[in-house]
Amino acid sequence: MWTKRLLIVALLAAVAFIGWLIVVPSPTDEKSLAQVAISHKRADKRLEAAEKLTDQEALALVAKNQNEVQAVRLAAVAKLTDQAVLADLAKRVDDDMRNVVEKRLAELRTP
Repeated sequence: MWTKRLLIVALLAAVAFIGWLIVVPSPTDEKSLAQVAISHKRADKRLEAAEKLTDQEALALVAKNQNEVQAVRLAAVAKLTDQAVLADLAKRVDDDMRNVVEKRLAELRTP
């Protein structure tokens, strides 16, 4: 009888733990999103974070990172709206990314 109860408790604890693992990694504040966008080991998670991020400086850091997957960098540039940040970024990135940044700047300047 005790063995059966102990087994049920252990099973419920395992289910709760698995549910916690699924729910917890969804950062909502900017600092957490920036950390994930810049340094998570999985590119799909970095992309997801970059798409949710609104902090312009953090987005610029993601876009500047030449070791980053192109899709993540492009997502960061697409979210940038601060023209000063974009202009500074255009000076600090490789040629391919510079073209993307300059295109984004032109989009923002066109009424």
